[in-house]
Amino acid sequence: MKRTLENRNMYKWRATVAVLALALATPLAAFAQNMIQSITTSQQAGTDVVRVELSEALAAVPGGFSVQAPPRVAIDLPGVGNGLGKNSVELNQGNLLSANVAQSGERTRLVLNLRQAASYRVELQGKSLIVLLDSAGPVAAATSAPTQFAPAQNDQPLP
Repeated sequence: MKRTLENRNMYKWRATVAVLALALATPLAAFAQNMIQSITTSQQAGTDVVRVELSEALAAVPGGFSVQAPPRVAIDLPGVGNGLGKNSVELNQGNLLSANVAQSGERTRLVLNLRQAASYRVELQGKSLIVLLDSAGPVAAATSAPTQFAPAQNDQPLP
């Protein structure tokens, strides 16, 4: 009889330990996720520079796209969470109005709201994601020569 009671108590104890371990592991896993820590801007030689500080370095340059109307640049950050504590950051510098951060599951989309459409480049520098916005004003676009592209060197599709 005593052995049966000990087995029941042991089963309850193991179940309690398993529940506690699961409860503790969930927040630790979320804490270990790469997070956006800050978003800052500066201007360098007519280029707007957006610096997104992350808790960990990214493995590869993230993909993104731009929208002409309203002018925006969107960058998708897989495996990154929003650690800012807010979803919108007012920037108001150069061509930048604000940045919106939207997290869905294990992916975060960074949207840069612009005054006018601009081309962009993305670079990685350690734990920082750098977005360079090249704004060609209407005067510069009207006076510049037409763009000529070199012929394609690689006819193989990307994987």
